[in-house]
Amino acid sequence: LQPRSGGVLCVPPLVQCWQNPANPRLDLELTPAINLSKEALTGIEEMQLSIRQAGQETGLSHDTLRYYERIGLLGPIPRNAGGQRRYQAADIARLRFVKRAQAMDFSLEEIGELLALREQPGDVRGDVRRMTETKLAAIEQRIDSLTRLRNELAQLINACRTSNEGCPIIARMDSRHRPAGEAS
Repeated sequence: LQPRSGGVLCVPPLVQCWQNPANPRLDLELTPAINLSKEALTGIEEMQLSIRQAGQETGLSHDTLRYYERIGLLGPIPRNAGGQRRYQAADIARLRFVKRAQAMDFSLEEIGELLALREQPGDVRGDVRRMTETKLAAIEQRIDSLTRLRNELAQLINACRTSNEGCPIIARMDSRHRPAGEAS
């Protein structure tokens, strides 16, 4: 069954077979076609998306979807008879979780830990909070480093504007002095 435009699924007419107790012969009756919206189908049919559809749904490339399966961020994806991956609603939700966690600057390894905590019964807030506090501290450190680098570059640009000889920016890059934003 394929949805028509507007997300409406058309179920073709069905032939119903029934026996009338007053008349022992079998009667056939044609039922009219039924149009069902996606909302009406909720719970009737499990989502089964191809890799292309899953990619469109999540904004991830086919290679990324395969990679996430290979490294275990996704469980084994069921395949149809032709060997093509079929993504379920839970897989799409998991992929969206991964994408949001990446946007929060968690590494794939950290995301794996978060996914394990997500599936763990009981209260995991303390563990998740500790991971997030560590991530926030690292981001604040990077912001400090980037602020120092921005200030150094602004000073070099000003020095370049007022310099009559040589290029202070190149001279700074040639020096043994570590740039302000560079980590130790």
